[in-house]
Amino acid sequence: MVIDLLKAPLRPPYHLVRRFVFKIGLYLANNHYRVYFSRYLSSSMKEYILHRLPRNKMQFVTHRIRGFLTCLDISEYGGIALAFRAEQVFASHFLIADNIVRPGDLVIDIGAHVGIFSLHCARLGAQVYGFEPEALNYSICSLNKAINKFHNVEFFDVGVGETKKTATLHINPFNSGAHSLFRSEATRDSSHYLPWEPITEDLTESQEIQVHPLDYYDLAVQGDVRLLKVDVEGYELEVLDGMKKVLKESPPGVIFIEDRGALERFRNRATEYNHVLEPAGYTLHYLSGETLTRDATKRTNMSDCVFVHSRVPHEDLKALMR
Repeated sequence: MVIDLLKAPLRPPYHLVRRFVFKIGLYLANNHYRVYFSRYLSSSMKEYILHRLPRNKMQFVTHRIRGFLTCLDISEYGGIALAFRAEQVFASHFLIADNIVRPGDLVIDIGAHVGIFSLHCARLGAQVYGFEPEALNYSICSLNKAINKFHNVEFFDVGVGETKKTATLHINPFNSGAHSLFRSEATRDSSHYLPWEPITEDLTESQEIQVHPLDYYDLAVQGDVRLLKVDVEGYELEVLDGMKKVLKESPPGVIFIEDRGALERFRNRATEYNHVLEPAGYTLHYLSGETLTRDATKRTNMSDCVFVHSRVPHEDLKALMR
């Protein structure tokens, strides 16, 4: 009989189960977003719950990514994704930075969002300059720099484009990483969200921002930029158009650029970028797993592409070309 009791599955008393459920319910009733701190729920369960809570409630937490702290708003989709899937979201970014960036290198991050890529490169020892025009994102970039006590990263609250001007930045109401100078780019991102949360005109706000060409900055024209990252939600060609002097006088060694098109979400534009960059001495590469390839048929990452300048020694890319 004792043996039979030992083999029987353990069932906690009903009153203990009820007390546990009651405590979880009370915990969440006071502040639904505190589910992020729960020790009893898996990451996927937390993400599922947070996705279904009201948006843009300024629910900030500090989260550690790759050894540095990051302030994230877990009441918007960008912050939720970074809180639980940063390694997945930034897989290609981290891969390129880890294999390209060396201590003392100069890195420029156009479209810094909340500074994840900039902070990672700064942690690798590079001198980093990040550009983020949206007011709240820029403030978070500055905060993230401060809480990590990084002195080798600087953020500018301007956009980068084809000319110096004042422009309208369209705000994606659900994802702080999807604001765009193209209204269609910001609103078409609704395919990522819950069906009862379409992005409508009354939800879309805007900010007036300053836009400068990269040629405007001596740090880019006269510096020896090792890595340039461009992620500007459809405005990539305009960024390239505003760096003619940079490409002529001091071309960045590697340009890592988002390969999705404005006006037509997820239409790849690598060949259009190549028309601009190939005459400047660049070779187009695609990401295939954890390697670079020039064969488009072997491409596995459809969101980003990499341009390597002829001045970069082959040995510097050996780890990515295996």
